[in-house]
Amino acid sequence: MSGPAPTETSNKRTVDQAELSTDDNRPAKKQQLDEQVSAPAAELPQPSSTSAPVEVVITATQATDDLEEAMNAQPEAGPSRSTQKNGNKNQKGKAKGQGKPNKYKGTHDRGVWERRPPRELPEGEEKEARLPKKKVALLLGFSGAGYNGMQYQLTEDPTSANTIEMLVFKALGEMGAISKDNSTDPKKVDLSRAARTDAGVSAAGNVISLKMITEPPGCETQESFVTKINELLPPDIRVWGFQRATSGFNARTSCDTRVYEYLFPSYILLPPIPDSTLDKHLQEVRKTAGLEPEPVPEFWRCVQEATDALAKTAPVPASVPVTESGDEKTAGEAVPEVDPEILRRRKVTSMKRDWRCGQEELGRFREIVKEYLGTHNFHNYTLFLPHDSPTVKRYMLSIDVAEPEVYGNIEWISVKIHGQSFMLHQIRKMISMAVLATRTKTPASVVSKTFGPEGIHIPKAPALGLLLEQPRFGSYNERVESSPAEHGGITFAPFEKEMKAFKLKWIYERLRADEEKMAVYVSWANNVDHTFDHTLGWLGCTGEIPETAKKTIKVKEKISKKQAALNAKKAAEAALPEGEGGRDAIDAEATSGKETATGVDALESEDEEVEIKGKDDER
Repeated sequence: MSGPAPTETSNKRTVDQAELSTDDNRPAKKQQLDEQVSAPAAELPQPSSTSAPVEVVITATQATDDLEEAMNAQPEAGPSRSTQKNGNKNQKGKAKGQGKPNKYKGTHDRGVWERRPPRELPEGEEKEARLPKKKVALLLGFSGAGYNGMQYQLTEDPTSANTIEMLVFKALGEMGAISKDNSTDPKKVDLSRAARTDAGVSAAGNVISLKMITEPPGCETQESFVTKINELLPPDIRVWGFQRATSGFNARTSCDTRVYEYLFPSYILLPPIPDSTLDKHLQEVRKTAGLEPEPVPEFWRCVQEATDALAKTAPVPASVPVTESGDEKTAGEAVPEVDPEILRRRKVTSMKRDWRCGQEELGRFREIVKEYLGTHNFHNYTLFLPHDSPTVKRYMLSIDVAEPEVYGNIEWISVKIHGQSFMLHQIRKMISMAVLATRTKTPASVVSKTFGPEGIHIPKAPALGLLLEQPRFGSYNERVESSPAEHGGITFAPFEKEMKAFKLKWIYERLRADEEKMAVYVSWANNVDHTFDHTLGWLGCTGEIPETAKKTIKVKEKISKKQAALNAKKAAEAALPEGEGGRDAIDAEATSGKETATGVDALESEDEEVEIKGKDDER
């Protein structure tokens, strides 16, 4: 065995191989080694002639270690008090870890590290070259129609694979921006999104953060990267570009505000249908307040005249087919008779779409939405959250109501809401509140009352008109732009032209086509007018919320199966008499391990309904 190179403080000597053999006389061995270390070099013993010489270099430190090792190797003496006290514990611990193989080393403490075996490649496949990954913010837009939302779904269900992130992730893997080793799990690349949109909801701009290869094969520039990935994506999903980000950037946590847009046809601001349930309620509120009844609006008088004229036009019976010139048709050419009610509804819908919003209605709507600005308690604008919940306070920075624009034969109004964050259904309920208050001439002051502790019912506006305009990263941009690092701020400004063209073709056109085909907003307004009940009693000229509108609703509260069984047993005991077939029988059956019919029913249901006042009744 050879040691380190000799230094000035080391003694070099040659000893007989026999001297290094084990000696049972340990104290003598210690003394001999001590004398050899302290002896001058001239007095060192000469090698024996009976064995081959071995050159050993011993430093002072090594000699000291040998002495300590020799002292510690003395025969065991009686155990000390501390050893007696902890002996059993130490022995158990020593026995527990003794002889266990190490995952990386071996079966002993001084084993060598074992390398992880390389990944086995399929036959004929070559090992992929490792390219550097960088944290980026990927900017994209999409039309949500036909997709199952934004977020990547880790599931084997093929029907859920049609999400925006899954298609983008697949395209990144195909173009080489994500290695094959990381192409099966988004967690490996630290995938995150700024806003998670639900099924059918579109986004002109959204941000995904991930670690990816920014220059995959064939994509030396960002322009070529964007061109390549868009070739692999459907035309209603577009990547605008990407921006280098800091290593700790997370699209969700780094996003501090979001801008949403809601589009609706202006005709839903029309007053309620005359003599509908809602119209009768409004007239009753005016009468109670000592005001004159509201006259029939001009629009509805015109509708009445048009539908009356249409009713006088008798449809041609299918049994008497007649051509436009008056000649009779054959039976095969007969046109089926159309229901007059269907013709009337079509006429009303057509007249609604031809109506144009005036400055009176638009000004009233703008006045109402201003009430949302600032920090307020929006517990009435989401589901199942009480007034004292810490999550219901939200901050609205700005609300912009654009001038109406006509597309086709329908006039549309765009509302952009810039807020810190939003809860489930919050924007749709905010729009619904403003629209209903506008068309019923309810004072804007009613909005501030909805922030109070009283729970009221606010219908949701249709989801068709909602889209994410863009998330914003103000705090992050200020931090990175003031640092010397080469990371710029995250903004959609360079892509405004492309985003506008995309919205017109893939978001707005689809939205308008769906409205023209299905008349979503016509149905929504008609349902509100004809299915009105006391829960909407806050609508009216007074702006007050009556007690009848403060509903006490039932909300399901989770309880354990065991507690449900105990509750059922107590109820059965209270209902049955004592003695045979009564409480004693139930107790005996319970102790025998059997379940009563009541107990089985209780075990099948974990829910128990309790009354909670002030919560939303929508499911």
